[in-house]
Amino acid sequence: MDALQNINLDIQRGEIFGIIGRSGAGKSTLIRCLNRLEDPTAGRIVIDGTDISALNARQLVEWRRSTGMIFQHFNLLSAKTVRQNIELPLKVAGVPAAVRARKVDELLALVGLEARQHAWPAQLSGGQKQRVGIARALVHDPELLPEARPGIVSGFTITLVKMINASAMAGAIGAGGLGDLAYPYGYQRFDMQVMVTVIVVLVALVTLLQLCGDRLSRRLNHR
Repeated sequence: MDALQNINLDIQRGEIFGIIGRSGAGKSTLIRCLNRLEDPTAGRIVIDGTDISALNARQLVEWRRSTGMIFQHFNLLSAKTVRQNIELPLKVAGVPAAVRARKVDELLALVGLEARQHAWPAQLSGGQKQRVGIARALVHDPELLPEARPGIVSGFTITLVKMINASAMAGAIGAGGLGDLAYPYGYQRFDMQVMVTVIVVLVALVTLLQLCGDRLSRRLNHR
């Protein structure tokens, strides 16, 4: 049985495509064919004028250094820390230690994981693992991944909004956060001024964050 049949796909630079289908339909196989993690038995894969289906092993390694891929299940090495997972592609490529350290520092700051850089993957949440995967995909400054930046920005925006929402609800169970002001000091003490102030601040913060995230995403999408 063939995993893929009669695939004819043409994507222009700047376009964003989503591939949907039932489990086992071949979505992951198709994506893995785009960087030759899977070798198609027939047909051609041409990216920016390069027929990557015709590249030999050495040429394929060189080509992959200009691409990035964020895996569905993160594929982090459990025996390496967050920092070591991000650094690994540079280390394999023979990049000097000082350059590696500077690049990893930049990416840790970008994804907000400076405080978790020495943690092991087993100690991370699902969202944190995804951010490590994003940082690792960006470590080579890939040419093909910049078109995914609007989606990455949107993902960060959604994550931050969810964090604010969680912080607002945390007060109800005594877990601190912004809700700690509204619930114990506002609701329980019948101080409406505190409650209204916190609610206004939360709504304004979420609205501002969403607006900035959407504008940045649209701006990157038009570049």
